[in-house]
Amino acid sequence: MIYGIAIIILTAVIAFSMISANTRLNNNDKKLLQNLYFFHLFMGFVYFTYVQFNRSDSRGYFRAVIFDEKGINWFDYFSPGTPFVEWSIWPFIKFFGFTYEASMALFCFFGFIGFYFYFLFFKERIKFKHQFFGVDLLTIFLFLPNMHFWTGSLGKGSLIFMGIGMFTYGLNKFNTRWVPLLLGAFIIWGIRVPILLVMVMGTAIGFFIGAKNLSGGQKALGIVVGVVGLIYSAQFTSSFLQLDEINDVGAYFDNRGNELSRGAGSGVNIQNYNFAQKIFTFLYRPLFIDGVNALGLVVSVENLFLLIMTFKLFSIKAVKYLLRADYMVKMSIIAYIGAAVGLSTIAGNLGIVIRLKTMIVYFMLFVVIQYMDDEKMKKYIKFKKWQRKKKRMEELRGAA
Repeated sequence: MIYGIAIIILTAVIAFSMISANTRLNNNDKKLLQNLYFFHLFMGFVYFTYVQFNRSDSRGYFRAVIFDEKGINWFDYFSPGTPFVEWSIWPFIKFFGFTYEASMALFCFFGFIGFYFYFLFFKERIKFKHQFFGVDLLTIFLFLPNMHFWTGSLGKGSLIFMGIGMFTYGLNKFNTRWVPLLLGAFIIWGIRVPILLVMVMGTAIGFFIGAKNLSGGQKALGIVVGVVGLIYSAQFTSSFLQLDEINDVGAYFDNRGNELSRGAGSGVNIQNYNFAQKIFTFLYRPLFIDGVNALGLVVSVENLFLLIMTFKLFSIKAVKYLLRADYMVKMSIIAYIGAAVGLSTIAGNLGIVIRLKTMIVYFMLFVVIQYMDDEKMKKYIKFKKWQRKKKRMEELRGAA
């Protein structure tokens, strides 16, 4: 336990140094990130408390390294999927003697790194303030409890969230951010190969559609090829992740998915749902109607919020915006839909749904807030034009 506290202190120093050293952040941004760190650390502690009374893959990852289950060398563990988590923690355990608590603290820090890069990405893209019932919308995005709960422990969630955050931040200015872009891609590849494939396909389609030197026919052909590739990616996501989930530590013999469902207060099995029901369940359930307990109640509030946010895209104006938006918006919506299609087919119950969804939630939220920003920009431009016109009229009247 003492070792774990020491790692918390060390990573806190690193986190606060990162925040303070970033000259592009104002004082309010830095304060928000500092509060975000403490909130993430708190949710990591909540998860740590949770696993004291429930089974967790995190213990399996730790035991696999301690007992040399795959070999005595570091690269005996180097393989996409579950082994990649063990490969990531191996040097810290073997070289620095990390305990289970220290390993949990380190991966909790990795989860915060994901939030840090997402915050930088949102700050670059969003020009205006947006509110939801009087509360800053970006702040709500960052403080969704379920996002922190599943990214604050030793496991796939914290690693891939960090990887996706780095990849997204790097992709926004890919010509100057090769390090976070490539490192993020490597981490995503290590945890969920198909998710990286879907993101790359989404980026390629976004670039292709937005290219100005291509004819309509060429773009149409590119879209067809891209859609076929995306369908293949979704199918690959389903088959690959299904095998990976079965091979996850304790997932098969311990029936982890059912345990997670009971933790959320709902053991609803969704395997017999039709395609549309699975997609909706994956994206927006559990809800209050599912008979949830305290943990499920928090998730239900989040899902209701996500549902409200999604409704903002159900308009002709929103569709027109998506068609003319840049490659980051197109990548996000394509990756969100593609990953949802693939992931929903392997989510056997609501417990698995809650865990898997954290990877892609910010894609949808980014598209929503970027659309809202675009609408506000239109109003701002219209207002500035009206101001200039009014000023000219006053000058003309004054000259007369």
